[in-house]
Amino acid sequence: MRISDALSPARELTVPFQSAELHVTYRPISYTMEQLDEIQAKTEETGGSAEERRARLDRVLDIMTRLVVSWDLTDDEDVVINPENRDAMRKIPMNVFTEILAAVRKDQSAGEA
Repeated sequence: MRISDALSPARELTVPFQSAELHVTYRPISYTMEQLDEIQAKTEETGGSAEERRARLDRVLDIMTRLVVSWDLTDDEDVVINPENRDAMRKIPMNVFTEILAAVRKDQSAGEA
């Protein structure tokens, strides 16, 4: 069996917000132990230069662009935001990302039960 055969297929979920729901198709991220160790080490860093802080935020973008396959999130002109467009993703409030990550975590936990 190839490693790629063990990766999960894309899943759909609904992320509730106060006045609307966001529909997300995501691909569960599978990291190697090396990648997890690197992410953990870099996430625990605090402070630092502007470049170091930007690098930490870029890691959030890396995770989100790998995680989100598609969604119905639009800008204020009702244009769907491409989750692979890093410049567009930088304009999204962080709470959207945290709610998506929480919903994915909950979905994955339910799948493991």
